[in-house]
Amino acid sequence: MSPDELAKVVRETIAELGATSKAQMGAVMKALQAKAGGRADGKTLSAEVQKQLNVSENAQTLNAQRPTREWLHSDFDDWTLRR
Repeated sequence: MSPDELAKVVRETIAELGATSKAQMGAVMKALQAKAGGRADGKTLSAEVQKQLNVSENAQTLNAQRPTREWLHSDFDDWTLRR
């Protein structure tokens, strides 16, 4: 299985299962091993799953930390009132 093909299968499996964290890696690996059917070894599958789930977790963390528009405006208003 080519690296591009592997990445696609992992991405599709993660989306099908709705996996968003490394805690769900076992379920993803189980489904992937059935799909791969021996065309990729477990170590390669595991590395790609970890990589993609890590990217997913980082994206969620960044979105959770992004300030809201209301928060930005309230800080600006406080700053202008203090001047």
